[in-house]
Amino acid sequence: MTFGRPWALLLFALLPALIFISRGRLIHLSALRRGLAIGLRIAIFGLLVLALADARRSQNADNLSVVFLVDQSDSVGLSGNEEAIAFIQAALQSQPPDDTAGVIAFGANALVEELPQIGLKLNDIASTPSAGYTNFADAIRLGMAIFPPDSPKRLILLSDGQNNLGDAKSAAQLAAAAGIELSTLALPRQSGPEVRLQSLRAPSALHEREGFDLTLNVESNTATSADVQLFADGQLIALENVNIQPGSNRFAFPLLAGAQGFSSWQARLVPQEDTLAQNNRLDAFSLIEGPLQVLVVAAKEIEARPLVDALSAAGLRPQLVSPRQLPASPLTLS
Repeated sequence: MTFGRPWALLLFALLPALIFISRGRLIHLSALRRGLAIGLRIAIFGLLVLALADARRSQNADNLSVVFLVDQSDSVGLSGNEEAIAFIQAALQSQPPDDTAGVIAFGANALVEELPQIGLKLNDIASTPSAGYTNFADAIRLGMAIFPPDSPKRLILLSDGQNNLGDAKSAAQLAAAAGIELSTLALPRQSGPEVRLQSLRAPSALHEREGFDLTLNVESNTATSADVQLFADGQLIALENVNIQPGSNRFAFPLLAGAQGFSSWQARLVPQEDTLAQNNRLDAFSLIEGPLQVLVVAAKEIEARPLVDALSAAGLRPQLVSPRQLPASPLTLS
């Protein structure tokens, strides 16, 4: 047993005084009842001291629980998967008989392959997570969730290190705060030119016929060119060829919002040189509201008419009023 506040154990020095005082106050009871009452008070006092000392049951280091987090994303490839399985098999053969082991398979999401158990045997990984991305955070959180409660815990991450989804740093900090050891094993990466669509961004709210930029971030390990196909609600609206340099590339495409309602945008990347096509497509979404309304105040309608016509041609909804018709409160304009 361990204690978070061991200084509180000094309170046990007051136990003789408690017994002495209790015997004096319970003298009117029979010997049996007095002994039971004093024993009960001693037990309550002991429990209170142990609680104040933050008593904890010591974990048995012989009953270690290990969860293997196995990267099944496309970037790992067949050779990486085989190396991961071989490592796990060797580790299972050498672990103490009372240890438990489990397996999580992950890509863009994480799935339980095997719950922690004694005597685990692993021949292959049958789980099929989405393989287009690598999400360490989901794997770490799911691994933490399946540990048995009363044993030391260790996560072993087997990956090529190409995390590109989720907040891995926060998940690792959460594991460390819970006292869970996190180890890693580097797997070989699948070689070859690789171009990946990292992100697609569109404004979450737009107005009809409002201009905006659809922004793409592309990561690449090679210099190449690619066709960018843009879709709005499933319809091809733009096709452009771009040059891609090694590292991070940003492209912005000016577009106009369509009709009022919920709209989806999709970008598809078709590189001239690439290894994995699964990570070359992303979606974004916008809520398109009615056209912007503009209040035009003019003493003479004929003077304001050109401005009203220009605003209408730009897709806005102008309303022409005289100074007398101008609302007294701006709240009525909403």
